[in-house]
Amino acid sequence: EHVPMLMIDEIRRTIKTELIITKQTPGGLPSKSLDLVMAKDIKALVDQMGGAERIAKTPMPFGYLAQLRIFILLWLVTWP
Repeated sequence: EHVPMLMIDEIRRTIKTELIITKQTPGGLPSKSLDLVMAKDIKALVDQMGGAERIAKTPMPFGYLAQLRIFILLWLVTWP
């Protein structure tokens, strides 16, 4: 399974449970406005997670990688 999405589902379930416990309406469910705000915030979190995954899976160009390795090697060699 996709662990980040499992964590998002757990966050969603926990928030909904807390809203039901602390802010009960006559029907026993959280008010629609709180539910909409929660859904909007969780959607934003999922969108940001997707962007971060896309960045993490993008390969680094070889030239940049070689330059970075040389710089790190020189930096470590000259460290006192």
